[in-house]
Amino acid sequence: AAYRAGIATATGAHPHALYGFMPFPMAFGCPDAGAGDLPRFPAEASADIDAWFDAVPKSSGKAALQHILQTALDRAHEIFGGNGGRIVLISSGSADCDSDPDAIATVVAALRLDHGVRTFVIGHRASAGLYPALDAAHAQGGSGWDEWKETSYEFDVTKALEAALEDVPSCTSNP
Repeated sequence: AAYRAGIATATGAHPHALYGFMPFPMAFGCPDAGAGDLPRFPAEASADIDAWFDAVPKSSGKAALQHILQTALDRAHEIFGGNGGRIVLISSGSADCDSDPDAIATVVAALRLDHGVRTFVIGHRASAGLYPALDAAHAQGGSGWDEWKETSYEFDVTKALEAALEDVPSCTSNP
């Protein structure tokens, strides 16, 4: 519920940006090797966030953080169209499915350096331990944040998302 409300509020504050959402964990275990699906939410202005959350099944599968980021890198031209962009990674901190912090750092660095995609890391309810995957993504993401944002409640998620979307460029033309 905190994700849903926070995303709706933050994206509503930037209605002229284009969004695509890619959920994880995976509902049925770890994904196969190779590029996965594109973000499941169409990249469009005035996106219906509630409809997307209603359509995405709840999952208690594995967190395939490395796979998701690798898919974003492998399909960066399709997702970002050479225009750069932002990935806002919201995670509880765990990264399963053989996710390796060094590989995550390499992928996030390639997204930033080769495609102009900055990664903003939000650890939701992630204060219970050390999270090398989040640290690695943050270290290479180019967010400009001193550290990744830790959130616990709807208000915290909203504030962190608003910080990640600050100065997001408009992707639509004004009439």
